[in-house]
Amino acid sequence: MKHIVKHKNQLQKIADHIMQLNPDNEWIIEVKKHVKRRSNNQNNLMWMWLNQIAGLMSDETGYEVWEIHELFKNNFLIGKEVDLGGLQVIVKTTTDLTTSEMTRYLDQIQRFCSAEMGIYLPLPEELQKR
Repeated sequence: MKHIVKHKNQLQKIADHIMQLNPDNEWIIEVKKHVKRRSNNQNNLMWMWLNQIAGLMSDETGYEVWEIHELFKNNFLIGKEVDLGGLQVIVKTTTDLTTSEMTRYLDQIQRFCSAEMGIYLPLPEELQKR
């Protein structure tokens, strides 16, 4: 069971539920601060930009959109170590980023494209004004 608590009265309901657990069993009860994961809008913006970059670069570099995604992840994200059957692998993904981490990642992509590639990546609100 997983609950996101937004109000104090919800805490009492959860405490009541915990008190009803069978004490003869062992239980794991985890409490941690809720952090918002990247939003759909952030994810959509990232893919819009990646497609724009791929469209501008594909003739010159031959890179597909997924390869550009991998390049940016490798340059700007901190990896997480994952155990794959005894093999330790570093995985870099945007899936688990919080909204603030995703904002920082998108800012890095935008700055890099502007400074290093001469590519302007518009924000959604700029596209709506057109």
